[in-house]
Amino acid sequence: MSLRPRYAERASELLARGVPEVTPPSRDDRARAVLAMQNAMRAKTRRRVVVRAIAAIGTLAAGLALFIGFRHRALPPAPLEAIATITGEELSGDVVTMHGEAAEVRLTVGASVGVGDRVVTRSGAKAQLKLARGTKLVVEEKADLGIVEQGLTQVFALAAGALRADVAKLRDGERFIVRTPDAEVEVRGTAFRLARVAAGAGCRGGMTTKLSVFEGLVVVRVGGRENRVAAGQEWKADCVKRDEMPSSDVASSPETKAAGSSERVSDAPAAPIARGLQPMNDLFAEAMDAKRRGDKSSALAALHRLETQYPSSHLAESATVERMKILSTTDPKAAAVVARKYLDRYADGFARDLAESLVAKGR
Repeated sequence: MSLRPRYAERASELLARGVPEVTPPSRDDRARAVLAMQNAMRAKTRRRVVVRAIAAIGTLAAGLALFIGFRHRALPPAPLEAIATITGEELSGDVVTMHGEAAEVRLTVGASVGVGDRVVTRSGAKAQLKLARGTKLVVEEKADLGIVEQGLTQVFALAAGALRADVAKLRDGERFIVRTPDAEVEVRGTAFRLARVAAGAGCRGGMTTKLSVFEGLVVVRVGGRENRVAAGQEWKADCVKRDEMPSSDVASSPETKAAGSSERVSDAPAAPIARGLQPMNDLFAEAMDAKRRGDKSSALAALHRLETQYPSSHLAESATVERMKILSTTDPKAAAVVARKYLDRYADGFARDLAESLVAKGR
């Protein structure tokens, strides 16, 4: 007998012993197995849905964050209350503030001024104002500076005198503008001096605007034209003749001159009496011209400047009376306020009856 058949027979015996008897699964076992498989499949499906939802929410959140970030970068900064804060920092002499026809209030160090206020400096007086962002304004003597607008756009109106401005660098969306009766200047961060200077008897009001730039670049607009004045240069508005009506269409060709010009700024008070009378006469004439044109706002502003800057002049009483007359047609309550001031100062004035009647109407 060969070895191969013997080994095959032995292997068959060993296999027969090692294989256990298999019992067929019952019906209950099969049902439980099917149920377990179904539950496993449902759980897997739920996990897939949750994972997909989380991924979608994450994508949406990322997109929203990018959108919000873009919006914040694209839009200019919102106006802040701090932008509009203006305080008196250094004062010398007689400096007052006025709001409309309200009584004058002496400006003190640390006191705030806002939109609608005017800062007026008497002879020999000076005021330094500080804005929240670091800009400093020096209001020189015999000046009248109005605060027109405060916010992202800051607008001032220089009606008389001179102003030195050291403007801090502005942020995106911010503007800094100073207006005079015949010009408008705008800067972004510079130092300059703007003054109302004598322009000769033939010019309207006897005054014009002069700009001196110390740092940076200043844009000047007159009559629809724009000029750029760089550091070390000066600019002066052309004279508007008395018989010319002020208009945005008035042609103007201002010249830019090198600093250090021999031209002398003559906005300081004149010593001779004859020259001293000219500015107040011109102011009164300017007011009457505006009144005849129906420009009551300009007339009131010129008359108020005359009263403020030349309270002892021969025209001060007439200026107050004219203000009463104009206000009586536009604002009776304000007219009554001016009338009471008139009676306090000119108890036996020539317009006493008019003042008393306005006071009675204003009650």
